[in-house]
Amino acid sequence: MLRRHLMLGRAAPTLRNRRSRRGVEAVEFVLLFPLFSFLLLSTIDLGWLYWQDSIVMQAAVEGCRAGSLRDPGFGDVYINDVQVATQDALQAALNRLGSEPCSDETCIAAVTITGAPPGRSLVCDVRRYFEPVVGVVVDAGLIRKQMVVRMEWQRWPA
Repeated sequence: MLRRHLMLGRAAPTLRNRRSRRGVEAVEFVLLFPLFSFLLLSTIDLGWLYWQDSIVMQAAVEGCRAGSLRDPGFGDVYINDVQVATQDALQAALNRLGSEPCSDETCIAAVTITGAPPGRSLVCDVRRYFEPVVGVVVDAGLIRKQMVVRMEWQRWPA
C-alpha cells in the first residue's frame, strides 16, 4: 500500500488524514438524499402519468374502431345505433384498460358523427381525470385524447 502511494507522488495516509475525513459520508448523504428522493418520486409520477395517458389513447382507438365497423344501414337508418355502440365501446375500453372502473365524474366519452357519405367520420373524444401517485412533479388534471376515424360502411344516400 505504501509503495502505491509513493508511486503516485502522495504520502501514505496517516492517522491524522483519516481523522480529518470523519463524517464526510454522512454529510454527503444528507446533501444528496433530497435530490435522489426527488428524482425517484418524479420518475414514479411521470411513469404513472404516461401510463394513464396511454390508457386513454388506447380506449379512444378501440372505441372509435369498434364504432367505425358498425353498419349505419341504407339511408343511415341505424346511425344513432352506431353512435350508441361507439359510446358503449369507449366506456368498456376505459373500464377494461384502467386500474379502477370509471365513473361519470372520472371518465367522459363523447362521440360525434361528421360529414356525409362517402366521407363520413366518427370523432371520439375521451377524457379521464388523472390523480398523481405522489404529486411531486405533476398536478391532478384531465387527460384528453381525440380520435377521428373514417367509417368503414359507406353508402350513398338514397
